[in-house]
Amino acid sequence: MESYNEALQMIYSQVAPEVNELYEYYREKNNLPEETDTERQLEILAMEKKYISRTYIADIGLIVDYYVRGMTSRYESCLQNFKNRIRFFLAG
Repeated sequence: MESYNEALQMIYSQVAPEVNELYEYYREKNNLPEETDTERQLEILAMEKKYISRTYIADIGLIVDYYVRGMTSRYESCLQNFKNRIRFFLAG
């Protein structure tokens, strides 16, 4: 199995389109700095600006944990739930 850091980067690459879209939504409304790194985008939104819940960051950790531990069905379910959560927010 991959190391935690490798798995984390792989997960970030999978959620990057949704996180980028979420970041752009807030960037346009609130004059946030230009940022392309998915991890940094989540940090800005959740930790620095508090536009989103910190659970977005915690959820990434949980998804990585499921992936590293080989819990495929939970990993896939949580990953899809994370993506859907962002899509539903942006659609509303």
